[in-house]
Amino acid sequence: EEIRRATGIEADGITFEEFAEKPACNGPTLAAMFDEREKLGQILPGGTQCIFLDANSVPGSLTGKTRPAADELIAIVSGWGKFIALAKLFLMAAQIEPDSFVARLTSDHGWRKGIDQASVIICDSLAAANFPDDPRVRVFPLIASGSLDRLRELA
Repeated sequence: EEIRRATGIEADGITFEEFAEKPACNGPTLAAMFDEREKLGQILPGGTQCIFLDANSVPGSLTGKTRPAADELIAIVSGWGKFIALAKLFLMAAQIEPDSFVARLTSDHGWRKGIDQASVIICDSLAAANFPDDPRVRVFPLIASGSLDRLRELA
């Protein structure tokens, strides 16, 4: 979603396992997060271009944001389990108690349960679409702005 918003190009996602089984590389440019470089390097067909994207910095994404009060419930919402795990780590690093947040994976049945009680909803760009015009939503972009700039140049 972040790539589409930044470049206007439709982007499809694929798991590493799906790609390893069937590396369809004729035509599309591949983009992957920087931490996938080693794994992908072992299976990328020769001559295939892959742009490795840097992750957004947590401090940078939180600059200018008001810290939730200690008694506020924070909902973490995403369709990607790794995003939820990272968000939990970032909240704990910011010294927010784990019992102050709930995590919801949008692919789970009943994922909206309890979200109406949250004062803050932290989510990725795609999950944010589930909460149009909700002032509680704070979108955490995963891709660093410099990487999105590189993709725009290529588009």
